[in-house]
Amino acid sequence: MEIMVMEYPGCPFCRQARGIVAELVQEHPEYGQFTFRYVDETENEKLAASLGYYYTPSYFLDGRKIYEATPHEPASMMHQRLSELLAQLAAGR
Repeated sequence: MEIMVMEYPGCPFCRQARGIVAELVQEHPEYGQFTFRYVDETENEKLAASLGYYYTPSYFLDGRKIYEATPHEPASMMHQRLSELLAQLAAGR
């Protein structure tokens, strides 16, 4: 299952989210079923404009936004939300 992640170059939240995802995949081998395709929004402006998000990183499954981080969201909250999201997807929900 491919999860597309829209990122912005140099975004500290995007870098942080990549680390969280790597940590979660290491902790939960079942998350290895997911392929994360990281897309630079500055190199894919038409795609970015078509997706309806404001902040990066934003996560999409089959073109549908499933999670959008916000700048005032602490790392612990991002970790929790990504953990819950991946658990739901792994369970087929």
